[in-house]
Amino acid sequence: MWPVDKNRVRITFPYGVVYNIPAWFKKGVTHKGVDIAPLISSEDIKVSYPVNGIIEYADWQDRIHHDIGFGLYVRILFVDHAGGLLERHYLAHLKDVDAHPGESVSKGQGFALIGTKKGEIGWATGIHTHYEVRRSIGNGKWGVVSPMPYLT
Repeated sequence: MWPVDKNRVRITFPYGVVYNIPAWFKKGVTHKGVDIAPLISSEDIKVSYPVNGIIEYADWQDRIHHDIGFGLYVRILFVDHAGGLLERHYLAHLKDVDAHPGESVSKGQGFALIGTKKGEIGWATGIHTHYEVRRSIGNGKWGVVSPMPYLT
């Protein structure tokens, strides 16, 4: 499920692309999620939970302390008890967030607005939200997977 109304947005930066921003980077950085932006930049777009789960984290984060990047973000723990799947869904660069750690949430439930504007988080080139998925690979480690299968 798209975390936003897919008819009002577009993907502006796809998963897996290697980029060299800023130019002083010695090597490329792989984009670990997708950036989703409104078709009309002045329009507020509601962000919803893409899965049922439990909020693990909802707060401001900077590049120094976490590799998701700058800005306000929410991390949702998704547990598929039947299939044994353990995932984390990240939604970053948000505004007007109503999410609280420990809260159980439902897929499709609105909780924020697309929030980051150009210049607010360093490398952003416009208003967008970042969506990323990580899957447990054991021993407390999480591997990045493409979020594209969830955008149906």
